[in-house]
Amino acid sequence: MDIVYLSFKLFIYFTILFVFIFVIGNMILDIRNTGNEKKNVETTKVKQVKKENWWGGIKSGKWWKKFRNNNEELNRDFLEGFTNVNQKTFYNNEFQQIILPNVENYNLEIAIPTDQQIYPTVQGNWGFYTTETGGGFTVGVYRDGYTADGCLLKGVSEKRYKHMLERGPYVIRYEIRKNKNPNQDIKIFVNNKEVEYVENEGVSSGKLKYIGINGDLNKKTDSNATGRRPLDYLKFIPITNEIKE
Repeated sequence: MDIVYLSFKLFIYFTILFVFIFVIGNMILDIRNTGNEKKNVETTKVKQVKKENWWGGIKSGKWWKKFRNNNEELNRDFLEGFTNVNQKTFYNNEFQQIILPNVENYNLEIAIPTDQQIYPTVQGNWGFYTTETGGGFTVGVYRDGYTADGCLLKGVSEKRYKHMLERGPYVIRYEIRKNKNPNQDIKIFVNNKEVEYVENEGVSSGKLKYIGINGDLNKKTDSNATGRRPLDYLKFIPITNEIKE
């Protein structure tokens, strides 16, 4: 009987102790959670979002200029190759008459072979010409591109634009673009490095009537003799559509 009574009392004591510990533990947890909430409210910074008009707000002239320039570059890169004119490649720069579609914006490329010596004598890597004798606007290497009257380009004004070449390989690219004036601007690149920027000296591609120069300068040469240095290729690359007459 004493054992039963003692067991009952122990059960009551342990129940009271458990309830007490449970209540005290929950109180401590509640106090801790409340303190954390206050701390979070004090340390958290709310970022204020600037309210803008539904049309984007008023932009400065400088912003719109940058926007237009970026879009022009993107459109030019995207539209390149999406024209109604095909690229043309010529693997011989012997004198010949050609017919090119008439576009205002286009590239021309001249590829000079590996190890070809570029002499400063009366010879050249003939390219595209408006006349059969090399007068007027010309694209190609005369002499070594620099010495005496040598050049890489002769504009419509007959002014010569120079850059020294020594030994191939070279890829010379002419980027010809329409401006607000009657003629085109030209950027000249040698092996992808810009070497010359020429304003208002170019023509539309339809005015390029010949490859090479007729006469004695059409004779092929592998020495420093007068004549024509061979090429790997000549390319006409249209950038915009053909001009409608």
